[in-house]
Amino acid sequence: MRQIRRVLKDRVDFRDNRAIFRGSVGPRVQRYFQFFVNDINRRGYDLIELDFSRATKAYPNSMVPIIATVQRLIHLGVTVHCNLPSNANLRTLFLRANWAYFLDPERFRPSDVTHDRHLSTRLFRDSGEQQRVVNELIDILMRTLEVKRSFFSGLEWAINEITDNVLTHSQADVGGFIQLTTYKDTKRLAFCVADPGQGILNSLREAEPTLRGDADAIADAVRAGVTRNKDVGQGNGLSGTMKIAMIANGRFLVASGRAWIAWQGGQPDTLSMAPGQAYQGTYVDVQLPLGEGIDLAEALSFGSGAKATLPADIIEIKYLSDDARKLKIKMGEETSGFGSRHAGKQIRTKAKNLLRSEPSCLLEIDWDGIQMVSSSYADEFIGKLFVDLQPIRFMNRVRQVNIIPVVEQLINKAIMQRVGQVATEIEGQQGGNGP
Repeated sequence: MRQIRRVLKDRVDFRDNRAIFRGSVGPRVQRYFQFFVNDINRRGYDLIELDFSRATKAYPNSMVPIIATVQRLIHLGVTVHCNLPSNANLRTLFLRANWAYFLDPERFRPSDVTHDRHLSTRLFRDSGEQQRVVNELIDILMRTLEVKRSFFSGLEWAINEITDNVLTHSQADVGGFIQLTTYKDTKRLAFCVADPGQGILNSLREAEPTLRGDADAIADAVRAGVTRNKDVGQGNGLSGTMKIAMIANGRFLVASGRAWIAWQGGQPDTLSMAPGQAYQGTYVDVQLPLGEGIDLAEALSFGSGAKATLPADIIEIKYLSDDARKLKIKMGEETSGFGSRHAGKQIRTKAKNLLRSEPSCLLEIDWDGIQMVSSSYADEFIGKLFVDLQPIRFMNRVRQVNIIPVVEQLINKAIMQRVGQVATEIEGQQGGNGP
């Protein structure tokens, strides 16, 4: 058979029904991958091979759109075989991030591993799955990042809107895909949502039949109030998310069909792809610097001059009492385990985020149903929280209820040991300053 070989800076080769990835699998490789997809569609292959054995790096904003495309092919009856990277760390990432499973579901099992840096790629096909994914994602962030409540609220609103767009407008038979990643070295957070549906141009043509092309359609979709049908949506999701990214000094990218438009610093950068490079569907990539607050009310004003009424966030819905006087963590509903320092650190981070979110509220920690915790867990969670808040503030703001004697004993011991450690450190500092 005649070989087809296209090379993008030695990063990916296409040979008949085989795609060979080398080095770093980034956005340019993902865009070039569409040549391969369109070619195998034209030639009618029912089996393709994706060879990542020589890849050394891969990024969610490339892999999630590739996964959406591959899932569409599988839905159409194409069998896909995936060779995982030889690089051990990248191979582990493929498995834990669910990339391996979605690229080759016949060979690999789904992963539910929760990592400090990322939520593994998730599929959502209806509103129930969407809500579970969004809640899980925000919960993971509350466990791993200490940031302002406005950051969580803005991020939660944006993810809800972008994922809802998939369900409402994409008409993708396989649903949508999302992954979130934090990059602690560059202090930023990114999430990518992709679907292999009809694309923005086809969606908006229902309301705007005169639209000329994909770039015009994306630009229109990002304007507030533009939607294919006012009965099913108000058209504020992309616009509001773009404003959130700009307010936070982040980056916002939308790709659909033959167009790719990114906003950074308020200025759009447009890239037009060749016909054979068109992406069937839509993907959105949002990157936000960590530590920045997000003025969600300003982002949702949409030029009205008045700040918008804020929607309820997960803290208000799940943790805040009806009288708004108390926050509550039900330890029996926490899924990170009760045996390790890592799990203790995660729940301590969540507790501090909750305390910061409502400075006048009491935090109630409900231990109902918890029969045992390890000493290291008790120390990492309550012992260190006691030191972080300091005694008076801890006693004024934290209450523990429904705690059995053995767990209470372990927690009291952890607090006393931490107090003794702090006292020893203070004495040592004072002794060092003596005559």
